[in-house]
Amino acid sequence: MPNKNEQMIYDGQNRCRRCDRPLSDPNALYGWRCAQILGYDNYKRTVSLLDETALNGYNRYVAKYMSKEKSDNNESFTVKGKGYTNTFVREKNDDPDTDIVKYKIVSDITVWGKDYQVKYTITDGGVSFKFEDNDDYWSILCNGGARKVAKAIYDAGKKLSPENLSGRTVDGINKELQLHFAAYTLGIKKGNASPADIGGIKAPGKDANAWFFEAIEMGSDIIEPKAVKTLNYVMEIWEKSLQ
Repeated sequence: MPNKNEQMIYDGQNRCRRCDRPLSDPNALYGWRCAQILGYDNYKRTVSLLDETALNGYNRYVAKYMSKEKSDNNESFTVKGKGYTNTFVREKNDDPDTDIVKYKIVSDITVWGKDYQVKYTITDGGVSFKFEDNDDYWSILCNGGARKVAKAIYDAGKKLSPENLSGRTVDGINKELQLHFAAYTLGIKKGNASPADIGGIKAPGKDANAWFFEAIEMGSDIIEPKAVKTLNYVMEIWEKSLQ
């Protein structure tokens, strides 16, 4: 006596897998009554929904992947703020063993109706600002627009992740940039002055010196006297150079 599967093949006709009755639909697994008893219709609808969800997810993945391939694995977008426009370009990571994310950012700054531009990178939450690549910074500074640069940098970091630049303020970043630029211009530890590495109090992009610049901005008295003396010296020379 052949089993049910063999019987279906032997008869050359599709049969219900529960009661073995012939089925008019060659693709059906059960007759309508057996399907109701087994709850197969609900099961089939669930499977269909899952298949559709999986397909939609796959299509979204393929679209995103193709978009990356089309732009040579770079992603770019633009964000406008008050007095500035940030353009982000995500760099291609050629090292399959790391998941480092690096963005090149160009900030277009408007000061008193004139347009300037600064460039920097953000890698895993840390900002790197090279003064040798930013000739416009001096002009921005002289025209009173330095805080706009700091605001653009702060907003860029927070746009990529709210956890970036933790514990930092726009004024603290502004102070850090100006002090680095003063040291760079005056040749005081020039190798350490540029790039200005700006990070947060904690990871990601943790910067061990972040608290120092924030404390300076707040007028804190917790900074060591030696550091204050050095800072005052730099600022004195810097102010003379601006006269």
